[in-house]
Amino acid sequence: MKKKLLLIGDKRSFMVKAIVNSLKSSGYDVELCEPYKADIEALKERPRIVLFYLDDVESIEDGLIYLKDNTTNDDTVLLFIGAEMDLEEAYFRIPKNRVTATVRRPVNIKELSNQLEKIFREKKNEPKKEKKYGN
Repeated sequence: MKKKLLLIGDKRSFMVKAIVNSLKSSGYDVELCEPYKADIEALKERPRIVLFYLDDVESIEDGLIYLKDNTTNDDTVLLFIGAEMDLEEAYFRIPKNRVTATVRRPVNIKELSNQLEKIFREKKNEPKKEKKYGN
C-alpha cells in the first residue's frame, strides 16, 4: 500500500519544509497544500490521511472550516500538528473528536512517523467510504 498523505501548511515555513523532507525520506508520498480554502478546494483528489500544520489559526480559519465541512461523509483521517495554543484554537473550528491524532510542536518526526504507521496499518483493511469534495 502506498503511503500517500496530504500536508496542509505554509509552503514557505521552515518547519513545514523539514516535515515534508523527513516524511519523504521515510518513504511517504507527501502532497503539500497551502492552508487556505481556495487551495484545499482546488485539490483534484485528496489523500485519505491529512496532516494540518497549525500556525496562526485565525489567518487559516477558512481552510479549517472548509476541511471540517467537506470531510464529514468520507474516510479522511485528520492529524493536527501545532503548539498547545494553536491546537486549542483549532478545536473551535474542527471539533476534537474529528481529529484522529495530534503532534505538539516542537515536532518529533519519529513520533509523527510512528503515529502515521499505526494509522496506515489500521486503515489498510477498511473499506473506502464515498468521497465528497466541494459543495
